[in-house]
Amino acid sequence: MTAVLAIAVLANLGPQYGAVGLTFGLAFLLWNGWLAGSWLAPHEQRHWQLAVGLVAQFALLTVAGAGAYWLYQLNPLAIGLLLIAAPMVWLKLRAQQPMKPAAIYRDFLRGLPRTLGVSTWLTAAVLVFAAVHFRWLQAAATTGAIRTPWQVTPRGFFLNYLLLVLASLTLAWRTDRAGRRLPVTMLATAAGLAVPLLVYPLGFGFDSIIHQATEREIFSAGEITPKPPYYIGQYALVVTLGRLLAAPIVAVDRLAAPLGLLLVAAYLYRPWRTISTAAALPLLLLLMPYAALSVTTPQTLGNLWVLLTVLTVAFGALDESFRRFRALSVLTAAAAMVTHPIAGVPAIVAAAAGWMISTGDRRGSLAPAKKIGLALTVATGALALPLLFLLQAKLNGYPFADVWNLQLLPQRIWELRSAWLPGLPRSSAPLLDFAYAVDRYRWWMIAAIAGVGIAALPYRSRWRTAAPPITASASMLGSFLVLIVGMQFPQLVAGEQLVFPKRAWELAQLSLLPLLIIGGAALFDRCRRVGVLRAALFILLPAFLTAQLYLAYPRADRYQFDHGFNVTASDIAAVRHVAADAAGDYLVLANQMTAAAAVREFGFSRSYPAADGSQRRYFAYPIPTGEPLYLRYLEMVERRGNRQVARDAAALVAADIRSVYFILDGYWDGFNLVAEQAKREADRWWEIGDGQAIVFRYVLVAPPP
Repeated sequence: MTAVLAIAVLANLGPQYGAVGLTFGLAFLLWNGWLAGSWLAPHEQRHWQLAVGLVAQFALLTVAGAGAYWLYQLNPLAIGLLLIAAPMVWLKLRAQQPMKPAAIYRDFLRGLPRTLGVSTWLTAAVLVFAAVHFRWLQAAATTGAIRTPWQVTPRGFFLNYLLLVLASLTLAWRTDRAGRRLPVTMLATAAGLAVPLLVYPLGFGFDSIIHQATEREIFSAGEITPKPPYYIGQYALVVTLGRLLAAPIVAVDRLAAPLGLLLVAAYLYRPWRTISTAAALPLLLLLMPYAALSVTTPQTLGNLWVLLTVLTVAFGALDESFRRFRALSVLTAAAAMVTHPIAGVPAIVAAAAGWMISTGDRRGSLAPAKKIGLALTVATGALALPLLFLLQAKLNGYPFADVWNLQLLPQRIWELRSAWLPGLPRSSAPLLDFAYAVDRYRWWMIAAIAGVGIAALPYRSRWRTAAPPITASASMLGSFLVLIVGMQFPQLVAGEQLVFPKRAWELAQLSLLPLLIIGGAALFDRCRRVGVLRAALFILLPAFLTAQLYLAYPRADRYQFDHGFNVTASDIAAVRHVAADAAGDYLVLANQMTAAAAVREFGFSRSYPAADGSQRRYFAYPIPTGEPLYLRYLEMVERRGNRQVARDAAALVAADIRSVYFILDGYWDGFNLVAEQAKREADRWWEIGDGQAIVFRYVLVAPPP
């Protein structure tokens, strides 16, 4: 079977046929996933062996693909060799130490006709609510400019989602065997992940579109130059899967994070399958920082690898039969590191802590030497991220004074006070106040449930299980504090200075997932036996998860007003118009999402060396936002299309720039005033999409006769 599938997928790597790739590619992944899972968890049921094996398979493709890219490139030859090597690894491991096949057991309902009837009605309710949810999202799809997806969803959208979660939770409590309820819980989990996929058909977020363009370039050319020092884990995985499945790279990219989170949900279920409410446990994933898990970027995939690493380490500590999971934790930690170094640090810390305490005292305590080792691991992990940022700044030519500034401390503490301290609502909208209260108290809620999880662990395995996630979380909390104390990032604009500290803060929460699940299982068991607690759970958990859904995506309300917009049809029309009109070298002054539209359409094909003799290169559009070209765009808006700004922009590059284009979107503040003045300054202008955008052309060098 392995040989047949390998030959089929290899034959399809050159000329690609979609149906062949999808059929044999999926079969190849599932078969190799089972091979890996049957070695890692030989005594488990096949469905969970498949989940474990897929984790191992994707981690191996990520790490090996990153290595192949660095040493060579990711052309069809390299990918073919990877796809041959992967099953050989699992076959070799299985041959060295064969195990008995997994025992098969049946998953019964309670057996009462009345129970079966109620479960049927609940299942039907879940399917109806899910169908309405997805239909409303599909109807809300837009190519126009919106600040938030909640602008285009129906008024009853959140009520329907709340009822979907409530019905799923209720169904999860209807049977002693949770396996039959798990797909329904997974459906409820997937419902929230579908928002960016369906509402934003042209793409969601600036970063994701930039990475998709990079992946398309690697897919077509085998590499992109210069080779990026980061993110290659995502590129390797997406490009390899794109070749294997003969699927569009953008589709593979957009589905990677949502499907990855569903894989995490299936992966975490198994150790608690004997608990009657185990099927509800994947819903606890949605209590985590939702926005950090839902849209495919290197940071998001890195976060998913962190979750898989801490879960894998916990599984190995909980059950001696999972000894091989220690090797898997190293592989997933390596996948996190090559995907994003910020996520790699806590993953490596968790894996190192797991190895360190794997031979802990059987009485449940840790030897003093191991306690010292864990403390040193926390300190090393806490300092790793700040040192990486300092090294990056030095390599980019920034002086130490531009990166470390203790005078920022009071301002940073004030800006992030809501992440730590309780506070009173400051609007008159109770539902909105509740949603932001969930956001404010989420850390305390996760920490409290994790504390319950520590107390619920058997004494003999308590610290072997709890120490790795606590160590990883503490290291990220330490990094967060160091970054907040005085670190600034000169490559980022003022409004984005807290991006990296917030990522460390999110990773501190994500690292506690195993303890959150263990604590949640204990609380669910308690709620099952106490009617008042059960009623409180059925009220609060769906409400919390509905609030999490609202908070996961851009918002425009009394608490937070996100100023960004999505890529629109007028952005794409504008960049296509510029490409058709331009003669010779040109620059474009445009906002972030218009620049993303240009990369989406044309990749990174046009760039120029810097005029100051540095190693920097400027793309024709302002990417990233901290670059001087983007500052010229902001100046162009402020000075309302002044021609001198176009000349200053052209002076940034060592090229004979003939024309500078200025693209002004209709949603920009002061659009009419800026447009009126720019029309007088520019040599020519065009309205795009019935005035949704205007393209201005400033001719600096007359074309040859």
